[in-house]
Amino acid sequence: MSAKSQPAALTQAGEDFVAILEKSQLVLDAIARKIDVSCSERQCRTDEVNSVLLYKRIKRLSQQLPILKSECQQLIEQKQALVDAAKAQLTGNRQSLVELAAKCNIAVDSDVGSFKDFTSALESWDLQAANHMSDLQNEPTQSYLSREDLNKALAGSMLSR
Repeated sequence: MSAKSQPAALTQAGEDFVAILEKSQLVLDAIARKIDVSCSERQCRTDEVNSVLLYKRIKRLSQQLPILKSECQQLIEQKQALVDAAKAQLTGNRQSLVELAAKCNIAVDSDVGSFKDFTSALESWDLQAANHMSDLQNEPTQSYLSREDLNKALAGSMLSR
């Protein structure tokens, strides 16, 4: 073989090898599609689970889970911001009402039912959150209620009244 024909032969051999690999990949893809179709169409008995469909569902859920977790975290943060804003607004409104009533010489009972419930719920929530945060700072390795669990507990206590 001459020096000029040797690189051409190597180039041709490389191109042939790549073509064979591409053809093999197409064959493997066709086989995978046939297996998917046959497993999807396979009639399972009532006590039998279609493992391919189960695998596909698990894979799809594992891809969606981080997105869902992120969206839930954003929702919880927005909800907490809304609760904080409502707390500030309602407390400010109550204070303004008390001041206006005092200027008009009208006695305002500071323990009105709904405001009393509101303040006790906020105090309960603040106490639970403070306890939770102090526990986390003291022993970070131990498992505690998350902020969401505290929120659920607060909502449950409010509904049980």
